[in-house]
Amino acid sequence: MIMKTKINSCSAGLLMPERKKIWELRPNLHCSICGTCLSIEEQRQILKKMKVPEKDYRDYEIHAIVANNLFRENMVSCMINAYLDKKYRVEIARFGFLEEAKLMMIWRDKMAEGDICGLYWAVLTNPLLPEESINRVVGEVHMLSHLNGGLCRQERMKLKRLAEEKQKYVVRLRQCRSREKELAAELDAARICIAKMERQLQEQNTRSRSSEDGQDYRQMLNSLKIENNELRLKLEELNRKCQDYKEESRQLLRDNDELEKQVRQQKEAIIQLCRESKMMARCQALDSG
Repeated sequence: MIMKTKINSCSAGLLMPERKKIWELRPNLHCSICGTCLSIEEQRQILKKMKVPEKDYRDYEIHAIVANNLFRENMVSCMINAYLDKKYRVEIARFGFLEEAKLMMIWRDKMAEGDICGLYWAVLTNPLLPEESINRVVGEVHMLSHLNGGLCRQERMKLKRLAEEKQKYVVRLRQCRSREKELAAELDAARICIAKMERQLQEQNTRSRSSEDGQDYRQMLNSLKIENNELRLKLEELNRKCQDYKEESRQLLRDNDELEKQVRQQKEAIIQLCRESKMMARCQALDSG
């Protein structure tokens, strides 16, 4: 069999074997390529360009349609191949023709970082890489899908804890708002009482000036002043408590907003992990079938 060749732009004058096309790869690799190198949205967009009514299909059906059309050279496989070459052109330029030792060293580093999508495509289409190394790379990606399934369960548990914590904040926030309303009512009552006491003081002042027996009025006046001062102190204390509850309410709102943000992020992470896990599970089913 004659292997096609082309000039590697990185090594002018040296003839290099041509990179593999997606339909030239083993059929059991197609599912993992779709699941690892393409998002579901990208797969939908590619089918949409081919006039496939992608909105009528669920995510796993979209994935199956794409993967099942990569076994041979056709419009879908050619479009996918071209799209991946364009999407990962940087990785292809850097790693597409590396020798096995260098490439596997880079693969180990990228696996540790969790950044493998573009490199996975460059590895599988690298014409210089032997089957043994390809099998190792594919196996590690396969095991990564199992890890993703475990992470998905962990993220669900974390999401549950966040939801419970958020509910506690919501309950506490309601309590603070209720207490804030009670304090506001007490403040209003205290203000009314102080205003009443001040009117009484003014009346007593007027009477004491016109009364022959001003001693009794002065005693009553002093008593009213003491009571008025006590009410003012109570009013200040109520004001302070009200401000404290308002500040606690504001802090609870900030905490609640942060929790909602974390909940949204956890949900997005869970959805992505579940999608990846489901895709890999269906790939295994397709391979075994």
